[in-house]
Amino acid sequence: MKRDERGSALIEAAALAPLLLIPVLYLALTLHRAEQARLAAAAGARDAARAYATAPSTDDARAWSHAAVRTAFADQGMPGARLDITFAREPGATCDRSSVTAPVLTPGDAVLVCVRATVALPFADRGIVRGAFPAGLPVSAQAVAVVDDHRGDPP
Repeated sequence: MKRDERGSALIEAAALAPLLLIPVLYLALTLHRAEQARLAAAAGARDAARAYATAPSTDDARAWSHAAVRTAFADQGMPGARLDITFAREPGATCDRSSVTAPVLTPGDAVLVCVRATVALPFADRGIVRGAFPAGLPVSAQAVAVVDDHRGDPP
């Protein structure tokens, strides 16, 4: 007696499709999260540099810059990202901690803001995948802003 194999390919495809589609879907979610994090870091660094250069004092400058970075990450849906923000005086400064010098708000000075963040990957802290691979995606960005030459004491 010969077996009829019509329809078996459909059953095999239905069984294998989830095994192939789930990793592809996770890859798409991870790439989307990586791009969100990159955009948040770039926007946060740019806004933080601008906030630092326009603040009335260095204490306000640091507070405004931290708020700008937190807002940029919250806008991208990542309010819980671990952030590291450093400030340096340009020219020649880098984001390396050993070269960081505290910027001042002297007209014409350039301020370098470096933002480093670790953003959680999708579903990395849940269920059976917890601890199976690194749960964070590191991103970084930097921006420079110049303190206005016509800056003066407020009236």
